[in-house]
Amino acid sequence: MGAIFWGAVGLLLLTIFRVRYWMIANIPVSLRVGITSGIGLFIGMMGLKNAGVIVANPETLVSIGNLTSHSVLLGVLGFFIIAILASRNIHAAVLVSIIVTTLLGWMMGDVHYNGIVSAPPSVTSVVGHVDLAGSFNLGLAGLFSPSCW
Repeated sequence: MGAIFWGAVGLLLLTIFRVRYWMIANIPVSLRVGITSGIGLFIGMMGLKNAGVIVANPETLVSIGNLTSHSVLLGVLGFFIIAILASRNIHAAVLVSIIVTTLLGWMMGDVHYNGIVSAPPSVTSVVGHVDLAGSFNLGLAGLFSPSCW
């Protein structure tokens, strides 16, 4: 928690002194587009994996999953709902897709209802326990060493 606090303080200082803006403004547009595309592809791969459209394969790393399973069909249906509604300029396309696929998954038995909100049993183990001095422990400093990369 202390490391998160100090990271937030650092980012706040970078923002206040406009260093963050200077850093972002000096990244070439082509690199920014590439980073954005890479993040989008990564999120897309996670979605395809979670839906079961792609699965791990030791020979090719990725292969097509069982395209007749409920989760794959719901994922593909959700994608097409988003595509159709977004092409018609409906701003809630993603929300409508989530609601429709969740209801269909619930009717097929793939989605289980556990209540509207499930809170943790107790937040006292986290709230107010920021260890500011302990965050300077050098135990994880090796992660920032170039030899780890």
